[in-house]
Amino acid sequence: MVTRGSQPVSIEFRWCRERSRTAHCREIAPGATGTNSLGRALVIARSRLGTIHGWSMDRRTSMVITYGIIDEHRQNRARWLADKEIHMVKARGIGRWDDAEHRAARAFMREHSAELPADFWFGAWSGRELIGVVHSAPPVGNGSELISRVSPDARLPRAFTPKGLVNYFMGNVLLEEIAVDPEYRGQGIGKRFFEAALREAQDRSVRNFCAAATSEGAAEFLRSMGMDIQPAGEPLHPSHADGLKTSMRPEWAHVRWATMTL
Repeated sequence: MVTRGSQPVSIEFRWCRERSRTAHCREIAPGATGTNSLGRALVIARSRLGTIHGWSMDRRTSMVITYGIIDEHRQNRARWLADKEIHMVKARGIGRWDDAEHRAARAFMREHSAELPADFWFGAWSGRELIGVVHSAPPVGNGSELISRVSPDARLPRAFTPKGLVNYFMGNVLLEEIAVDPEYRGQGIGKRFFEAALREAQDRSVRNFCAAATSEGAAEFLRSMGMDIQPAGEPLHPSHADGLKTSMRPEWAHVRWATMTL
């Protein structure tokens, strides 16, 4: 609840399914109390993010935590946070290795009259400070290799036809990372992040939602979110890769794939 003048107003933030992700606010009949400071915090956050998808209260400081899409020009800060903080999930090196792979996948899709889905970046702020981030993306980490094997006569489980690879990029999502500042853990931020990434995938009718758990804590978190956890070192099962047989490098022997069919 917030107040507008002397009139208490309830503001509901709900997820927007349009790709523009414009925030929607709805005023509900008055009847509960609130504070102008909370209202000001939400206005400040809205002007900063452009979009607000929800908010909660930090139990330690009573500050407003806001959630929203991370604009492209703010993603460097998000990458820094994901790299520097202790990770719940860390798939870098397994998912999108570098921008060259991403460019190759995008070019392939355009050659076949399709667009590669955009990466999904979603964050949490305490005041003006970014305190957490989730990042999910199409599985283009080995895009160049997959593209090199594409053939009209290709047969699974070794390679895709052109149409099969387009469908693979469109219908699968890799949860690249979830990172939450250690000072803000235990407040359900990670759960909110997971749910936001999952809903974005569901809105696009994705078939497989996968993540690479690089620690016991990551595996337990993903299991608690309803994902199935494979044994360490096992390749992603073909049933979660549109029938493609994958492999695991020796340095990934500790990694456990987490999977969910949508």
